[in-house]
Amino acid sequence: MRQTLIIIALSLFGFNSFSKSETENEEEILQEMVSDSFKGLWYPLSNKTLPYEGFKMKHGKLFRDNQDDDPYTGWYSQIDSNRTVRFLDSFLEGRRQGCFAEWDENGMLRSKGEYFDGQKDGIHIEMNFRGVKISERNYLIGKLHGESNFWYENGQLKLESTFEHGLIMKAKGWLSNGEPCPYTKVIEGKGVIFNFGDGFLEQLLQTPYKFRNLPKQFKPGIDLKLGELKIDK
Repeated sequence: MRQTLIIIALSLFGFNSFSKSETENEEEILQEMVSDSFKGLWYPLSNKTLPYEGFKMKHGKLFRDNQDDDPYTGWYSQIDSNRTVRFLDSFLEGRRQGCFAEWDENGMLRSKGEYFDGQKDGIHIEMNFRGVKISERNYLIGKLHGESNFWYENGQLKLESTFEHGLIMKAKGWLSNGEPCPYTKVIEGKGVIFNFGDGFLEQLLQTPYKFRNLPKQFKPGIDLKLGELKIDK
């Protein structure tokens, strides 16, 4: 029965849209999943570490404590001391399968996505505390594949990139004021991505002589990491 519920939820649960009616529909589906889940406690320092409280790992699969016959199939949620839902995950035969979601202490949805056979799959989205989308990554069975974009806290597009089976193929960036970033550029898998945060790169551009006083990793022309992106020349 729980396997059927998971399949139904996955067919209904849309991660691509942010219209009011569809967002409300997503929240309703999430709440239904939470109500039917195994409920654990939220621990700030180890809230998402497998195995969860009340479970154990065996041969790479999740089992309930004192149960060795059947890997866990169903939903799992974590509730904090204020009775706020903070985390939701789904399993099929002991492996992460289907959607997950995370909320902050105020009940704001902060991230959501899907897993397939224990690996990230489909669209993964992150929001800030105001509900503004700050990242959207596409995965194909554990590897970045398709568009992977980032936004500043003010909602301005920061980085637009495309991956093919885990390899970055192209990218371009913008400053927080909407102007194109003069350094971020990847074409056919070669280039550089810079991530200085809100306002930092703009300050450097206004006073370029300060580059010589910066640590080596902040000088133009070298490769930097941005989240899960690692760019090689």
